[in-house]
Amino acid sequence: MEGTRAEAIQAGYRLTTTLVQTQAGPAYRLEVPIAIHLAGADRADQRKLSMTKKVQKFEIAVSARPLRLDIDPEFDLFRRLDPQEIPPALSLAFGSKRPLFLLPAKEKHKTATGYRKLAETWRQFQNPEIEIVWDDEIEMLPSDRTVWLLGWENRFLKKMAEALRNDDTVFGDGQVQVGHDALHRKEQAVVMVTRHPDNPDLALAWLATDNLTALPGLARKLPHYGRYGFLGFKGDAPENMLKGEWPITQSPLSVPLPVDVVQSDGIVEPHIGKLAERKALAALPSASP
Repeated sequence: MEGTRAEAIQAGYRLTTTLVQTQAGPAYRLEVPIAIHLAGADRADQRKLSMTKKVQKFEIAVSARPLRLDIDPEFDLFRRLDPQEIPPALSLAFGSKRPLFLLPAKEKHKTATGYRKLAETWRQFQNPEIEIVWDDEIEMLPSDRTVWLLGWENRFLKKMAEALRNDDTVFGDGQVQVGHDALHRKEQAVVMVTRHPDNPDLALAWLATDNLTALPGLARKLPHYGRYGFLGFKGDAPENMLKGEWPITQSPLSVPLPVDVVQSDGIVEPHIGKLAERKALAALPSASP
């Protein structure tokens, strides 16, 4: 998607965008679903664009100010997804080759020993290529491998905070807030995964707890939570009490339209309209009387 912009016209607004097919060979004939999110509208304006060329420009008239354009918002097209269209999850971290585990040098006593045992357990049973080093042994995160940050005192934890700043996640003193849920250092174990800030094909993961008794349980349980991007656990077992997936905020097929591009007639808050409900592909047979 290129050159997306919107402008006011006499009858409303005109949205302009260019779609590009990047495959080798001739263009496919495609009906490309789109969703236009409009100011003041609860539901998105959903349409289909008939694409017959590898590079094709479209002009779309809408009645209200367009705030965002989504291409193929429900993944109907048979295409290769961009990594940024897939929520980062534990499966990305566990599926990486040669992951690097960084132990917190400020916690070099009992807590760090517990983290090392967890990493060694995964190296034995999950991935023999795991490398374990202290966080003060490197100057910057390598961009060619997944990195696990261990501990609340990890010197690279600010990298995780920066990577999650657009995901309604706030790091504070001894706690992290995920939406309306707070995870406290003294009470819960925290696990989070995001994309590596220098390589979106890889993961940046963080695991922290002050309860050493919970670490063996985490080592056993976490490989079974592969679909989730953030997790909270409590107790010695430990028991899962929070789990969730990150929203997609950086998709290259979703373009916000800045106010100054559209028209300088006041501030409009970002707004995402609902998509139309879809019928199930099949219905269950009715129960016999």
